[in-house]
Amino acid sequence: MVNHLQKKLLEAHVQFELSSLQADNLQQALEQELTAMYHWLHEVKMSEFITTHELIKPFVKLIKGLLSSEEMIVFWEKWRIVLQRTFAEAGTLVEDVFPENLQEWEISEQIIEEQKEKMIAKFVNSSLYSKLLSDVLYSSTKNFLISDEGLFAQKAPGAAKVLRFGQNLLSKKIPKFEESLENTVKEFLQKQIHLSIQQSETFLNKAITLKFLHQIKDTLWQEYCHQPLSELFKDRPLEVVTKRRDIILEWLEHLETTEAFHLLIESWKDLFDQEYHDVSLGGWLELHGCREEDFVQSIASWLFPWIIRARESGYAEKQLRHRLELFYFSDEVKEMLKG
Repeated sequence: MVNHLQKKLLEAHVQFELSSLQADNLQQALEQELTAMYHWLHEVKMSEFITTHELIKPFVKLIKGLLSSEEMIVFWEKWRIVLQRTFAEAGTLVEDVFPENLQEWEISEQIIEEQKEKMIAKFVNSSLYSKLLSDVLYSSTKNFLISDEGLFAQKAPGAAKVLRFGQNLLSKKIPKFEESLENTVKEFLQKQIHLSIQQSETFLNKAITLKFLHQIKDTLWQEYCHQPLSELFKDRPLEVVTKRRDIILEWLEHLETTEAFHLLIESWKDLFDQEYHDVSLGGWLELHGCREEDFVQSIASWLFPWIIRARESGYAEKQLRHRLELFYFSDEVKEMLKG
């Protein structure tokens, strides 16, 4: 049975703890605790505190959990409506959320030139371009020979009609003659247009200048920047949103099974060890501009209103009593008080 002294000790301890949560004392107490924590962080090595494995896998699991939740889709729909309505009422344009000097964010001309050449080379050497070029050459040749408006018809009147007559005759006698001839000629052209491809690559590299690319970029920006930002959050059918969610989830599931994912973790781990093996947590914070004063003030200002609310609502006292009762009402304390 709990005696009177145990109850008095418990009450005194609870009141002592609650007094430290008074607004007048709380700020000072928080600053003292956070200052001590900041100093302690200088004694803990980054490699001892956290690993890359502990960073990446829980992060992927968190994303998957959020995406899998049906509540997340409902929440996104509500958030989308809020964003669309807010931007519509404010009349916000796309350009309003970007800095005025956005046009000055230029990429190195050397990089643009290199990427342009690579893209052109890939395009003109693709099967798609060979087919396109052979189609153009075939159609041009065909029009030249049998069209009444073609140059051949103008230079040799009546010749185009003779060719068309022969073509029509063969088409009647031989099934699918014209289609077969077309396919054969186009296949031949595709095999013989290597020189044309090289010439195309040279022409495109000369024609598509940096000035031309900048003009395209500026034109696209001018057309796009004046659009209402609310248009980006327009209504989309639920099945579309769900399908996009499922695609991302499927990709994440697959990513975790790939060797690349595990190699990525190992690579990050090696880089992490190289960079931060002997760096303390406090040193890492200072390295990224978080001084002791910043650390203490930012966390204290965030915690202060929550602790005050916990005290005023009675939550703090309830939790203190529950925790301290386990000690003061224990048989061990009761025996100590007897002695």
